[in-house]
Amino acid sequence: MQDAGPQDLRVRQYSEYLTFRSFYTGYPVPPREPPPIPASDDDIIDIIRGAIPQDGSAAVLMSGGMDSAILAPFLPRGSAAYTMYYDEVPLNELDLARSYCDRFGLRHIPLRVTGADYLGVVDDLMRRKGMPLSPAEPVFHLGARAAMLDGHTALVTGSAADAMHGGFAKLRPHVTAPTFAYRLQKTCLDPALVLKQASGIAHVLADFSYETPGKTRIDADRFLWRVGLERFAHDNAIGAAGLQHVVPHALFSTGFDAARNLTTSKYRLREIYHRIYGADPPKKLGMQKPVFLRRKLPSPTSGLVRDDLDMTAWGFNERVLVYFLDRFHHLTAG
Repeated sequence: MQDAGPQDLRVRQYSEYLTFRSFYTGYPVPPREPPPIPASDDDIIDIIRGAIPQDGSAAVLMSGGMDSAILAPFLPRGSAAYTMYYDEVPLNELDLARSYCDRFGLRHIPLRVTGADYLGVVDDLMRRKGMPLSPAEPVFHLGARAAMLDGHTALVTGSAADAMHGGFAKLRPHVTAPTFAYRLQKTCLDPALVLKQASGIAHVLADFSYETPGKTRIDADRFLWRVGLERFAHDNAIGAAGLQHVVPHALFSTGFDAARNLTTSKYRLREIYHRIYGADPPKKLGMQKPVFLRRKLPSPTSGLVRDDLDMTAWGFNERVLVYFLDRFHHLTAG
C-alpha cells in the first residue's frame, strides 16, 4: 500500500471512524498474543478477583447491566460505585445498580449528567486522543472525573466484555470482507452515505482475512478483539481524568460456541451472573447517553458531509458520530 497524502489519509481515517468508531490508518494495532481462555467459571472468577485493587484506591462505574454487575462481589466493601443518569431520560439504571451495591456493601453514588456536561468535555478528549470520540466516551470521562475528585486513583469498568466474550453477536460469523463491512456500517454508519469523499475499509480488513476454499473470509472475532467498536476510547476517557483504567474483562476470553452465541450472546458471562445473583441478567440497556441531545446537536459546517444527507430520522448514536467528526475536523484542520 502506498503512503497516503494528507487528503487521502483524512478520507481513509474519517471513513474508518464512521464504519467502526475509530481510526486505523495511522494508528496501527500492535501485535499481541490472544488472551487466555479459562477452563472453568471458577477460573474466570479468580481472574476478575485478582484484577481488582483491594486497597480502596479504586471506584467502579456501575450500570444496571451484566458486565459491571459481575464485578461487584469482588470490590472491597465500602467501595464507591458511580451510576450515571440524566433528568431528561426517565428510564435509568439507578434502582438496579443500587440493588447490586446493597447486596455487596458498595457505596452507591448516583451521578447526574447534563447535556452541557457531556458536550463540555468533547474537545479536550478529542485533542488528547487524536481522533473523534465514541458516543460513550464523554460519559466514561465524567464518571472518572467524579471518582478522581473523590480521591480515587483507579476506575473499574465492565468495558471489553462485548469484544472478549461474544457481544456484537450479529458481527461474529466469519463472512467475506464486503459482507463484514456492510454489517459494521449497519451497526455504525456507511461513510459513502455521509461523506462527500469516502473510502472503503478493505485495507483494514485485509489484516484480518484468511483463505477458505473458494472464498476469503474475515476473522470477525480477531477484528473485534483487536479493533472493536470502541478501541482505546474508554482508556482515553478515564486516563484523561488522571485515573488508571482497570478492565478485568480484557484479561481473558471466555471462548464460546459460535452457533449458541448467535442466539444467546455472552452466554458464559450470563452463567456467571446467574451463579452470583440466582437469576438471569436484565435486558441490556447499554451505557446510558444524553439521547435528548439528538435534535439539539448543530448541523455540520466543515463541508465534509454530503449536501443531500438527511439525519432527521437518525438515533443519537448515529447523529453524534457526525457531530464528533465535524467538530474534530474543525479542531484539527489547517
